[in-house]
Amino acid sequence: MTLAKYNIRHIVGRVHHPLQTNGKIERFFRTVVEEKPNEFDSIDELIMWYNSKRPHMSLDMEKVETPDQAFIRKMPEDGVVIDKESGEVYHAKPS
Repeated sequence: MTLAKYNIRHIVGRVHHPLQTNGKIERFFRTVVEEKPNEFDSIDELIMWYNSKRPHMSLDMEKVETPDQAFIRKMPEDGVVIDKESGEVYHAKPS
């Protein structure tokens, strides 16, 4: 009911395909456990570290960048993306 209230579409994973469906989130939690166990007071701190501070080698093999940096790099020059399905407008501003 809460998802419907906020107009959020629930997407479920494929049965018997946990690595394909949940691989990224599973890798995220593995990274946290290996690199920063018990270091964060909130989930917000954890997400800030993962997206803004921790470099991710797989995003660009020529240089090391964070997910935030990759997001900005991939944005159009005007920094605006419009979702064709929903019409929602996203803006990116370099931090």
